[in-house]
Amino acid sequence: MKICISVRDAQADDLIISSHFGDSTHFVLIDSTTEEIQPFPAHGMSCRGPCRCYIPDRQNGAFGAVICRAIGHRELLDLRRKDIPVYLTQETSPIEALQRWRENRLGLVLRSTCLKGRRKSVGNLAARKMTHATSN
Repeated sequence: MKICISVRDAQADDLIISSHFGDSTHFVLIDSTTEEIQPFPAHGMSCRGPCRCYIPDRQNGAFGAVICRAIGHRELLDLRRKDIPVYLTQETSPIEALQRWRENRLGLVLRSTCLKGRRKSVGNLAARKMTHATSN
């Protein structure tokens, strides 16, 4: 299976996983069996969410899973709709993250993280309005 990972620079000798899946225009596909790594293009359009994150091109089911350190709400929902599992890692090396995945030591992403904090601030505003309404 091919696994998609967002990296800081796909041309670098030492690949480093991006802190957020939509933070970089650089993606790589790693073959889970051979560990072969190949650069993978970003989609021509950004995610439809408020942060306008970069997303990988999903042509012809090119990958079957995603490993990331964080991912936005819209992209996580889109991947779930396509039955593509998204795994959370704290590793910075794609090969180390792949090894943890092989050992079943990565959990599925349960919660999205907005790249620019826009969803968080919207959520906080709604919570403040609810608190204000119940305190009156």
